[in-house]
Amino acid sequence: MSDAEVAAFLQGVELAAVAVYQQASAVLGSPAAVASAQSFVAHHRAHARAFGELAGGFAVVVAPEAALDALQPVAPLVSEHDGLTLLSAVEARLAATQHAMLGRLTSTPSIALVATTLPVECQHGVVLGTLLSQPLAQLVPTTQGDDGRLTPQPLAGS
Repeated sequence: MSDAEVAAFLQGVELAAVAVYQQASAVLGSPAAVASAQSFVAHHRAHARAFGELAGGFAVVVAPEAALDALQPVAPLVSEHDGLTLLSAVEARLAATQHAMLGRLTSTPSIALVATTLPVECQHGVVLGTLLSQPLAQLVPTTQGDDGRLTPQPLAGS
């Protein structure tokens, strides 16, 4: 995959995250959860725009169905806890996906963008975990791994 194709893949994943945040927002009620979600949606939209610029002709307009399907909740969201748990998992998957893609990139602009957005996804996860009262060891893993990452191969046909 070229850097432009990886950027388009990451753009689609960011757009899918925006869609999941919009879905989860229906069950968020506390001021901290609502404000965090609104801020994080703005970040994901900005990330999608930036990846889209790098993707050039490969850029996507909407989130690929496979990315949306991969990030959807497995059970109905009925409480703020459910919504925050979903969003925390989404952020972990975004971080893992960007971490995995970082090793495929060759151009400085692409590497720089992922190196800039990856820590933001991790920070989102910490905030959401804090809202869930998760223990510190769960909030801040020793290393960022690739577990839970989305891969471009199954999403390519979308």
